[in-house]
Amino acid sequence: MKKFFLAILAVGAVATAHAQKAGSLFLYGDAGYSASKQTDDDGLPGTADNITKYRNWNFSPGLGFQFNKYFGAGINFSIGMRTNTNDNGSITSENKMTELMVGPFIRHTMPLGKIFFVYSQLNLSYLHGKNTYDDGIAGTPDVETSYNGFYVGWFPAIGANVTSGMAFTMSYGGLNYQKKNYDLTGPAETTTSDFNFTFGKTVNMGIQLNFGGHHHHGRGHHMEPGMEHRHMDMSDDEDEDDAPKSKKSSDIEE
Repeated sequence: MKKFFLAILAVGAVATAHAQKAGSLFLYGDAGYSASKQTDDDGLPGTADNITKYRNWNFSPGLGFQFNKYFGAGINFSIGMRTNTNDNGSITSENKMTELMVGPFIRHTMPLGKIFFVYSQLNLSYLHGKNTYDDGIAGTPDVETSYNGFYVGWFPAIGANVTSGMAFTMSYGGLNYQKKNYDLTGPAETTTSDFNFTFGKTVNMGIQLNFGGHHHHGRGHHMEPGMEHRHMDMSDDEDEDDAPKSKKSSDIEE
């Protein structure tokens, strides 16, 4: 991690402009994958351990418009899957959940010089997910449930410009609330709501690309073709020394 930040500083030192230009489009995204394993031993001789494996992945891109160097807005998209597999030595069951999120976002950015910047982002998303449970017993059908809902999330992040149009970003958790309505078999329905505080529990790293934007020039900085040559001193030192010099009025009087 230390080498990663040193590399950002080394490359970012040559950046000559902020990536957050007014009127620019920015495309960002991050992806993540995690896997873990839990083993439970009941301590009884001759019995198999109970092993549970967890696998998670997600991909979250977004497209926004930068109104000025402080504010931007756009639409974000996220897709992910969580899989839990349990093996008790005789039966292997699996629970798989896929989730889709899509909705608008607003972002506030605060530049910290030419290289670093911090921003906070508020996401409002529609949720749709599907849960499939396989009990591992041959001949029994899988149990499927689906849900719809909404998600509200806020998170801070830090970024580093490596060129005038590209930046690395990193977020480290935030706050979110989500509500889901599950459609069960028949007329049954279940509603759940969750509030999560994830600071320090998750780390996401991504890339942001900026396209276009306005460059602001002050008065007097507009240059026409050839103007860079008009104010150059084209006199030659030797010619200047050889040219006759006018006499001072005091010399004439003498």
